Amino acid sequence: MVKILSSSVLLFAILLLPHAPAQAIEPLQSTELESMCEAYQQQPSSTEARLCIRYIKGFIDGAIAIDANIAKRQIQSDGVTSRAMQTRTTARYSTTSNSDFCLGSPVAIEDVVINVVDWLAQHDIDNVLAWVSVHQALKASYPCPG
Repeated sequence: MVKILSSSVLLFAILLLPHAPAQAIEPLQSTELESMCEAYQQQPSSTEARLCIRYIKGFIDGAIAIDANIAKRQIQSDGVTSRAMQTRTTARYSTTSNSDFCLGSPVAIEDVVINVVDWLAQHDIDNVLAWVSVHQALKASYPCPG
């Protein structure tokens, strides 16, 4: 009985503790990304520079994952064998195409970051989400052939 009572008191005390209000995750703005990426050119080993690289790499990794998933679903719906699926997805998706940009193989992340930084500096990016700007920069810098 004492054990149940002390557990209840502890739970009640925890519930009374002040809690920080829950905050929504704010999407990264292009101006914030530009600031982080400018640090990349000045101090490549800084925290901001690493955040810039990680953001751009994450965007590219997400595009590759989406492309591969779309291709896999299309191939499965066409009734293609597993071997054919591997051949087709490896050939097409070893790099990202995302229907809008194609990085080729291999592309150094340093070159991609420099191209994104240059694109950001040349365009009006106020009130634009970072992912939109990165997508536009990649489309302009790495167009798909044909």
